[in-house]
Amino acid sequence: MALLMGAKSTGAFYSSLLQSCISSGAFRHGKSVHHRIVVASASPPDLHLSTKLIIFYARFGDVAVARKVFDGMRHRSVVSWTAMLSGYAKNGRPWEALELFALMRASGARPNQFTYGSVASACAGVRCARSGEQVHACAVKGRFGEDMFVQSALMDMHLRCGSVEDARQLFAEMGKKDVVSWNALIRGFVERGHDGDALGLFSSMRKHGEFSDAKRAFDEMPYRNVISWTSLITACGRNGSGEDAVTLFNRMVEDGVRPNDVTFLSLLSACGHCGLTSKGIEYFTTMMSKYGIDPRAEHYSSAIDLLARGGQLEDAWKLVQKTNFRPNSSMLGAMLGACKLHGNMLLGETTAKNLFSMDPGNSVNYVVLANMYAECSLWEDAQRTRKIIDETSDGKEVGFSVI
Repeated sequence: MALLMGAKSTGAFYSSLLQSCISSGAFRHGKSVHHRIVVASASPPDLHLSTKLIIFYARFGDVAVARKVFDGMRHRSVVSWTAMLSGYAKNGRPWEALELFALMRASGARPNQFTYGSVASACAGVRCARSGEQVHACAVKGRFGEDMFVQSALMDMHLRCGSVEDARQLFAEMGKKDVVSWNALIRGFVERGHDGDALGLFSSMRKHGEFSDAKRAFDEMPYRNVISWTSLITACGRNGSGEDAVTLFNRMVEDGVRPNDVTFLSLLSACGHCGLTSKGIEYFTTMMSKYGIDPRAEHYSSAIDLLARGGQLEDAWKLVQKTNFRPNSSMLGAMLGACKLHGNMLLGETTAKNLFSMDPGNSVNYVVLANMYAECSLWEDAQRTRKIIDETSDGKEVGFSVI
């Protein structure tokens, strides 16, 4: 403070000192600066310096002194109104923030996007859906309805007020979506038990090329349950990041979150798409032995596809025969495709025979077999199979024999 005593007492100088106190957390020194300002001049500080004092006291939680400075101002700008309003909202006094917003509008001051962000936060704090609707209407009337910052704040407000459908509609209307808006809606869905919606949103982020934002949104979540973990594991798998999916699963378990059947289905799919055959089969075994989860037909299909993609066709076929479920077209289709890929003609024909008896009208399976014959230079068999394809497309009832 010795520097202060000898310095020229300009508003800009004091404002700079206050900003330094805010940045360094020096509340006591900031109060000394305020005292010096009062002593140095008989008149209230100018607009800029008064606003800086409001920001200073609000930052340290002393909203009473901030309001005293605010009330003593001869003139107020939108920045000073917003600073005081934000101070109330951030210090757990949302009703005072809403009252001040009403005064601001009555005074003729025009709110900006940051004002609406703060008042939306205040509405969220009181969990008042009606107030939220009024603030939203004011933002639209003030031509801030399409501002991305305001939209994200309003969406979070609707979610915290329990107006999930309003938040969903606002999100759908947003022209450009950033990580803040994605994160707000995902977090809102998770916190309110809309698990399927959260999973779908992660999937949408991946489709829109926002996978890195999905990961960032997940990392910023204050609370993560099995659905949020599973959602990102699914997104990793679909994005070709199998190793990341495995890492996430390990983090999930370390955090004490118990995986469910959907988690393992996503994990098996991720391992299958990324060639992590051994790891995937390890998880398939673990879900039964460690977590007591009985595999569904979808789990068997994924495990069979996993083995088949990895070239372990005999093991895949054994699993087809071992399953407690009647083999379905998904299981056998994965087998047939893998047999073609790895040139296993004998097992391919056996698989095809089962598929044709199960779904004789599906020409895709015949095409796969015909192509497999052609790649093995079995031209007569390929031609015979293609003839069956033509008969199937003509609506004729067909039969098939591997003899």
